[in-house]
Formats: sequence, structure tokens, C-alpha cells
Amino acid sequence: MDSNIYVEYSPSIAYEYEYDSKVWTYHPDFLINGKVYEVKGEQFFRINESTRQEEMFCPYRCGDWSDEYYQWICGKYEAKHQCMILNNVKILRKSDINNLRIEIFA
Repeated sequence: MDSNIYVEYSPSIAYEYEYDSKVWTYHPDFLINGKVYEVKGEQFFRINESTRQEEMFCPYRCGDWSDEYYQWICGKYEAKHQCMILNNVKILRKSDINNLRIEIFA
């Protein structure tokens, strides 16, 4: 069935963001009917206990990473998250995936 929905996986869209005085590039997952989407599992999000705000972080840690390096990686994840927000990227999580069909056809 042809639904007339334009979906592009790994579109040639790039957003730059700064972290630790360096410029990084973020490439979103999908372009669907002209809107940019990123799919992220719930494991990538937590509530920062000091700010009480949700943040993105690295949900895994290699055994040879120092505490400082792990914190640096988590900070980079959150900088990327802020880049997504700033550029109006729709972050799809579990509940969003369950309702994705409704949103795309709206």
C-alpha cells in the first residue's frame, strides 16, 4: 500500500553543537514528511538530582573509563540532547513509538 509518506533514514542533515570547547556534529535518525526525528530508548534519560530536570546520559560504562571520563561522556550526551531540542528534533521514545502511526498520518 502506498501511503504517500516520505521517510528517509539517516537523512543528509547535520546539526553542530559545542561541548568542551569543541564542535561536534549530530546526524538525526529520520526525516518523515519534512519533520526530523530521533529514536531514543528510555535508558538514555534520567532525572538530574541536582536540577530535577530530565537529561540524556550514557547508559553504559566501559570498565576502563575513569569517573571523570564517564562524566565527560554523559555531558556530551546531554549537549547533543540540547542540540536536538534547539533544532526542534522530535525525540521518539517508547510511548511515542506506540503512537507514531497517529502522529504521521495527522
